[in-house]
Amino acid sequence: MTKKEVLKLFALIASIYTQAGRFAEADAHMRDAWHTLLEDIPFDAAERAVSAHAVNNTFPPSIAEIRRYALAGIADNRDTAEEAWALVLKALKNSAYNSVEEFDKLPEICKRCVGSAQVLKSWAISEDEATVSVARAQFLNAYRVMDSRERERAMMPPSIRDALDEAMKHNLLQEGGNA
Repeated sequence: MTKKEVLKLFALIASIYTQAGRFAEADAHMRDAWHTLLEDIPFDAAERAVSAHAVNNTFPPSIAEIRRYALAGIADNRDTAEEAWALVLKALKNSAYNSVEEFDKLPEICKRCVGSAQVLKSWAISEDEATVSVARAQFLNAYRVMDSRERERAMMPPSIRDALDEAMKHNLLQEGGNA
């Protein structure tokens, strides 16, 4: 979205929410802030988001609400925790002898929840049902946490994600240098 389109979005919000004078009188700072946080959202998606918000809300949308409405369909095509566990179970069937190959076939989020091909193999060769039951519970919990973080991260503008990644990388480098 361009800065000019941000002003068009402000005009739309001001026309829907007549009490929202701040949008009609927005200064360059407000426009620039909104642009920075919405620049990755296509104008037509933001326009639809404002309209969808207006149907259910009596107050103007925040940047977060516009992002949430505009990006709603993007993050919803992920597996549920149970669907992801079904993929792991399928991988378990061949993991006694082919754990590396089966692990590599899993989606990235499943790999992070399982940990390693060795873990997958240990689950596969376990004859104790309790082991697999505990593994399932731990996997489901880890998956839900990671999925929630990924969804939250997906809502961030790329410039903010990049800045956070850079800050984390910098912190890790500093911590590694002090160890």
